[in-house]
Amino acid sequence: MPLDRVRWWTVSMTAVKEGGWRRHLGGWQAGLVVVTVVGLAMALGLPRAVTPPDFPLPVPDGRRLRTIAQQDEALAEQLARSPEEEREGPAFELRQLGALLRRYGEADAVGDTGALQELRGPLLRGAHNLLQGGPEGLLRLRAYQRRIFLRELGRWEATGQESEELRQVGGGILRALRAEGWVQPPRRFVAGEHVRAALFKRRFAEVLGLQGRPEFALDLEESRALHGFLLAHPPAQGSGAWVFRLRKLEDLATVDPSYPRKLARGVALLRLGQGAAAVVELREHLAERPDGPHTLRARNYLAAAVELAERQGGAMP
Repeated sequence: MPLDRVRWWTVSMTAVKEGGWRRHLGGWQAGLVVVTVVGLAMALGLPRAVTPPDFPLPVPDGRRLRTIAQQDEALAEQLARSPEEEREGPAFELRQLGALLRRYGEADAVGDTGALQELRGPLLRGAHNLLQGGPEGLLRLRAYQRRIFLRELGRWEATGQESEELRQVGGGILRALRAEGWVQPPRRFVAGEHVRAALFKRRFAEVLGLQGRPEFALDLEESRALHGFLLAHPPAQGSGAWVFRLRKLEDLATVDPSYPRKLARGVALLRLGQGAAAVVELREHLAERPDGPHTLRARNYLAAAVELAERQGGAMP
């Protein structure tokens, strides 16, 4: 009840004049309301043993993600408008590499391991040669194929037809999505556009051996979006989902130090039934971040972890 209504109720009830024995109880309702409000406030501030339904997910900056998408579109348009008549030089080498990537995607789509191995060397050498002149050409190629990937993935969702271009730029993407449980009937990929783009960029870097190049690393907000999706949609069930999340949150904490890693670890360990280990993580989280948006939640989870550790009979850390 809002405090102004509490005050009004108190004044109204004490203003009532009653005869006989009732005058000794005048205003008891108002007192009960006040005591209840104070009790609720105290209860909300005290830790309670609560089994966590999940741990906090990273929240990416949507404005930054939209800016990245616009930049990628501008790069894709530069490549789309470039002349095709060159027979030598960086532009020609870039088109050759793009053709190799498409062949690699087709081989991946059908699971042709022999062709994948055969194409791997030329792809790595081609990417290395192009990088000698700077990353701009490869960034344009990535943006151009990203555009195709997003368009053709949306077309598959709408029509059910897997196009040749989707296989060429996405490889075995549809097989992977189904295996991870990320396709809802009839054929909707549960991730949004920014996560889809991040998945494509990650694959592009892996195929061309560019993981160690900062120019091809995901932006912080892209990493938050992708890891948030993976943590919310683990490709496993039951305890396997929490084991997967433990691994992924370590990856996220590496690129995003602001993420409450120890709180997340405490939650995952608690859900895995490891009470004593969860106590350690949650206590350390509260010691490092005594104030913040997750403080009360962490205290509640810590109380649950302590109860679990005591039931399990292990020595309290």
